[in-house]
Amino acid sequence: MKITKTNKYGFTLVELLIAMFISALAMGTIFVAYKSQNKTYAAQLEVAQMQQNMRASLNSLVYDLRQAGLDPTKQAKAGLVGMGGSKFKFAEDEVESNATSIAFTSDLNGDGEIAVDAVKTKYSSDDVSGMEQIAYKLNNGRLQKYTTESGAIHWQDVAEDIQEIEFRYLNSTGGLATKPEDVRSIQISILGRSEHRDRNGAMKNTFTTAGGATWGPYNDDFRRRLLITKVQCRNLR
Repeated sequence: MKITKTNKYGFTLVELLIAMFISALAMGTIFVAYKSQNKTYAAQLEVAQMQQNMRASLNSLVYDLRQAGLDPTKQAKAGLVGMGGSKFKFAEDEVESNATSIAFTSDLNGDGEIAVDAVKTKYSSDDVSGMEQIAYKLNNGRLQKYTTESGAIHWQDVAEDIQEIEFRYLNSTGGLATKPEDVRSIQISILGRSEHRDRNGAMKNTFTTAGGATWGPYNDDFRRRLLITKVQCRNLR
């Protein structure tokens, strides 16, 4: 009887070590790529949320500004408040139109008077009323609006993480207006800040407003974005 011998070889210890090294190297590369992509996604998400927050606050502000000076009867004397002239009080705070806050009136119900409290208009529902005295201000990183909510009149947060704001009042020729009655358009510069610090740090950008002012540099590693818009105030005439 003939017996045939066969040799069966396994992996040597050296081969196993090389295979484990290559596998670990591949897994490390994949992990580094995943971590980098995850950081990029988180940063982009934060920027998107910041920009959405800024646009939402601007939309609210622009909508109200386009009604500034609404005066169907020409008897309410609606318009901008302040700029070195008259002021009015909101919850014991004197408010006027200047470089960092804005106040104005609108005769929304067309009765020829500017109401201190909220009024009902043809666009109002049971829970929503219009304010004929309107103001916006920046308060500790929050853009606030003097408004009514569920029947209570108070300063309400419109947006958080707003670093700076600038109002620039222009006349009919595009120059700076010095009196409320000369204002025809308003440029708004608004600087938003991310909620969290950037992990990579070194966010030290400077920003230039529509009026030429410089904001920054900021050395706190937060991401920031600047939005500038111009509002044509159709009711200011």
